[in-house]
Amino acid sequence: DALHLLAVGAWAGGLVVLVAALLRQRDPDVLTSALERWSRLAVVAVVAMVVTGTFAAWREVRALDALGGTAYGRLLLLKVVLVLVMLYAGNRGREVVRRTAARRGMAVVHASVVTAAPSPAATDRVRELRRSTWVEVVVATLVVLVTTVLVDTPPASSDYARPLSSVQQVEDDLRVQRDLDSARVGANTLHVYLTGPGGRAIDVPEVTGRVVREGGESLPLRIGRISLGHYEATNSL
Repeated sequence: DALHLLAVGAWAGGLVVLVAALLRQRDPDVLTSALERWSRLAVVAVVAMVVTGTFAAWREVRALDALGGTAYGRLLLLKVVLVLVMLYAGNRGREVVRRTAARRGMAVVHASVVTAAPSPAATDRVRELRRSTWVEVVVATLVVLVTTVLVDTPPASSDYARPLSSVQQVEDDLRVQRDLDSARVGANTLHVYLTGPGGRAIDVPEVTGRVVREGGESLPLRIGRISLGHYEATNSL
């Protein structure tokens, strides 16, 4: 968590500095020189951010189904999309820096033909850098807003549970299906369905059950008839 926050702070904080101060520079050489150093730092920060963020996401989600089945998972997917947009914008800016640095090297070799005024191509590259950096800043702000909501949302790993259902063939002419709803911490309902020959619902004189806890302790369940072949645990479960 600490490494993730440090990486995000280095990248997002650096973007703020770029927008507030560096991108006001009109000299492409000055801008490129600073951005080359920033680009190297940004790559390290992004790698650390993605690796630690992926681990944190796995720790809080655990199941792929929980991504679409919980509020936390859907917010996380939104955050991932926004981060991908940031990475795309950042990569565009990095490519501009590379092209500018290469052209600056060529200009040094041919210094006799370089004028003091920036060329139109250099001015266009500065504009593109400003545009891509602004996109990063705006999207980074959205990521922070989504994260603010995300940290106050129950993790998907504790808010999601796969439906629990089991079927047992007790005898040739008796099949028992047990469904637990919602199969997560909190109130649950146990449904028992009985079917006989031909898959038809049937009744029996009595249905009983027990919940066995870790350590061997067991608790009896009061199971009552709801309809033909359908029984339900009526006590708090």
